[in-house]
Amino acid sequence: MAYTEVTYTPEQVFAGDTDVIAIECTVAANTAIPAYAPVKRHTDYTIVAANALADKVIGILVPDTDGNGVANTAGTKTVNVYKSGEFWADNLDWTVLTAADSDAKKQSIFDLTGVTLRF
Repeated sequence: MAYTEVTYTPEQVFAGDTDVIAIECTVAANTAIPAYAPVKRHTDYTIVAANALADKVIGILVPDTDGNGVANTAGTKTVNVYKSGEFWADNLDWTVLTAADSDAKKQSIFDLTGVTLRF
C-alpha cells in the first residue's frame, strides 16, 4: 500500500482554551455539507446542513483529513460533528445558512448547544 502525504492546512477555527468535543453522526443520503458548516438533525436522526435560522443546530461539521466536507453521496456517511467548544465565527462556512448575516444571528443558532462563537 502506498503512503500519501496529506498537505491540508486547517483554518484557525478554534478560539480560546475551551475543550472541543466531537460526536459521531450519520449524514443523510444525497446530502452535501461544507466543512465547518452548522448542521442540524434530519427527520430520521441523520444530519444535514442547517439552512434556516429556526433550525435546531446541533454543531459544526468536522472536515475530513484533507479539509473537505461531505460530497453529495448516494448513501449515508459517518462523520464527526463538533458539539461544543469555542470557534472563530469568520472561519466557519456560512454558505448554506445565508440568513445568518450578523454576529447576533450566528451566535443565536448555537444557543442550545455547547458551541460558543468569537468574533
